[in-house]
Amino acid sequence: MVKENGTDGLFDTGKYLLSHQSNQMRALALFVGFCVSSVLANIDPDEKETLLQFYNNNGGPGWFRRANWASSSDPCDENNGWEGVYCSENTTTGFQHVLGLDFDSNNVQGDLPTFLRGLGSIEALNLETNNITGIFNFMVFLCELPLKVLALKENHLQGSVPICLDDLQTLSAVTLSNNELEGSMSPFEHISSLIYLDLANNLFSGDLVVFDHYPMLVYFNVAYNQLHGTIDHSFSKLSKIQYFNVSHNEFSGEIPKMPTFLATGVVDLSGNSWQCPIPNSALYATASCAYCAPGYAPNTDRTCQPCRAGQATNGSLPCTPCPAGTFAPSAMSAFCSQCPTASFSFTVRSGSSDCISSFILIQFIFISIAMTVGLLAIVFLWLVRRRVNKAFNLTPLLTQEEREAQRM
Repeated sequence: MVKENGTDGLFDTGKYLLSHQSNQMRALALFVGFCVSSVLANIDPDEKETLLQFYNNNGGPGWFRRANWASSSDPCDENNGWEGVYCSENTTTGFQHVLGLDFDSNNVQGDLPTFLRGLGSIEALNLETNNITGIFNFMVFLCELPLKVLALKENHLQGSVPICLDDLQTLSAVTLSNNELEGSMSPFEHISSLIYLDLANNLFSGDLVVFDHYPMLVYFNVAYNQLHGTIDHSFSKLSKIQYFNVSHNEFSGEIPKMPTFLATGVVDLSGNSWQCPIPNSALYATASCAYCAPGYAPNTDRTCQPCRAGQATNGSLPCTPCPAGTFAPSAMSAFCSQCPTASFSFTVRSGSSDCISSFILIQFIFISIAMTVGLLAIVFLWLVRRRVNKAFNLTPLLTQEEREAQRM
């Protein structure tokens, strides 16, 4: 079983590869530790010499599993073959040729030597969990081999992935996780034969690959890198994907629609800055969102709240009332616009949704002041007249009718 971050994997990679890739039996089986024995002998002499060089160059005497190595026995012998070497017959030459090396957790030391190109028929190279060092992008000799499985995770490789790997259209499985690799994923951009890709726990950066290029992809893990940008919506078209982990990177934007057949628990989207809203589905349970589209404010339930007229937000903050001198004329505004020159806005609790011309405002103020002054003048004159009449005991003049009425 494949193990991911110390827990049991979700599917048996070896069985899947064996059932989907004909004529790769030994090479793909040894990737997950199947015991496959050779039934023939007489290895190609040049390849035996290459194996001896590998043993002497990479700490062979200190390997944990090294039965029969550097002995007189044939490396491909059915009973006394060299441990970890898997062979197949070449009907043209009559010799056996190395089909795979399986040295997982075997204390292999040092750089990968260029003389390994002498294993011209090798299809699977498994050196996971060792002490392999060196600059990976210098190991271009790997591109000269007909590899279907390249398993180098949990070593000390540095540098970037060799660009020429993009031309290796035979690759079905690549594991490079837990190294110190950097650069982009572009060398994997067009390897349409990929079924299993594990690049987790490195320093890869840049954009993610376009998933249209991987029609056979089953397992994809790029967790704990520095990848950014968005995930291409072609991801939803993957028909065979069973495990998808892009956690703890710098991805943003909308989360693409997940294939409906993906089971709960095989998708990890955590540790990124996705755009809200996030679908309410178990497939998206690990995702958290940091912002909404402009004009919408994020809610705690991973949804978005539209701003009212007079409010605005860039999508990452709550809806905020427009301050004095600015306005937002409609709902879902991304920002508050500045009022035109010689105009004003009145900010209330919900913010300003319009601006008023200063000329109209001055007219309104002038008329209000004039009416107030006029009213005060009328009241003042009335009070003055009343006090004068009272002071001089004056009575108002009577009409003739009123005087005649008083005589009677």
